[in-house]
Amino acid sequence: MIAALVLCLGGGVPAVTADVDAGRLRSARVELAGPLERVRLAVEPMGETLLRGPLAGGERRTVVVPLPTWGEVEGLVPEVTVDGAGAARFLGWDPSDARADAAWRALPASLRRRPRPVPPPPSSPAVPLAALLAAAAALAAGWALRGRPLRAVGVSVLGAVATAAAVETARAPAATAGIRVLEGEGEPAAWFAVDAARERLVAPAGTSTLRVESIPERARLVYEVRLDPERGGGWTLAGRGAVLVRIAELASEEGGPSGSDAAPRLSRGANELADLAASWVRAADGSGWRALGPWARGTAEPSAGGAGGAGAAADPPGALNPALPLGRRVLVGRLAPGGPPSRPAEAGAVWVRLVGLD
Repeated sequence: MIAALVLCLGGGVPAVTADVDAGRLRSARVELAGPLERVRLAVEPMGETLLRGPLAGGERRTVVVPLPTWGEVEGLVPEVTVDGAGAARFLGWDPSDARADAAWRALPASLRRRPRPVPPPPSSPAVPLAALLAAAAALAAGWALRGRPLRAVGVSVLGAVATAAAVETARAPAATAGIRVLEGEGEPAAWFAVDAARERLVAPAGTSTLRVESIPERARLVYEVRLDPERGGGWTLAGRGAVLVRIAELASEEGGPSGSDAAPRLSRGANELADLAASWVRAADGSGWRALGPWARGTAEPSAGGAGGAGAAADPPGALNPALPLGRRVLVGRLAPGGPPSRPAEAGAVWVRLVGLD
């Protein structure tokens, strides 16, 4: 599993290899000696990791922390810089990623390759007030100096630079509403949860991550975490213009809960997952979707067209019904607010998508 920050003991470890199916984060072992305020580890052009302190003078730690990469990491040595009088040293790539890779490959291939959910597009950003003020000031000054061409040109250039700086600052990655989809397949079902957000993804403290992806695959990413999780909690991943995806394990129906997420049985006979505010099913032959309406936890599959289905759209949202495989009944549902499994992605909607509703 990818942990936000793991304290450990011991010396260096040999390098490991990340294949093309390894995701965007690989674990590095780093030795720290205080006093430190911040440590930066960069592997360009892939991205960087920021460890934020403080670490007191005389304090020493060895930590395992994820770094944004792609492809093979063998032979890669990140550039390490520190803020403070202390020191930081890269010890090598940690072999713990092999366990997460094995857990990922143990999932059904069709489930792993399912198209990732796409979060809603951002709204058109408003022109920042600072940009409007800079442009207005430049226009007024230029008009006042219209009899002095050289000074007017200079003022106009400065105004343009200030306006561009204000606009660029407003474009910095910010948290946006994301989407969480509980993906399941088979009987008994294998599950994982997918959180997706645009440009900035926040994982709360205590979450267990199986893998991280980005769209496009080679977007430059910035991973940030505190050395003292109790002060900040969780981690943040940012990537300008990218869709960021976090995948977390859910238990198999036979294995029971895994971590803080659970995957109870969801079948035609009983919904043990959560209250669904809306639900749709597609026949195994792909002959079309039927709206079921709300589906309460602890009840059997409602009949299509019943009282609960009145007014529901005939098809689920297009982003959630791509070319899913034929031969099995498919369920798409939207969880009612506040129901388990909790922890939606950045206050976005939570959906379930199950291939094999038998």
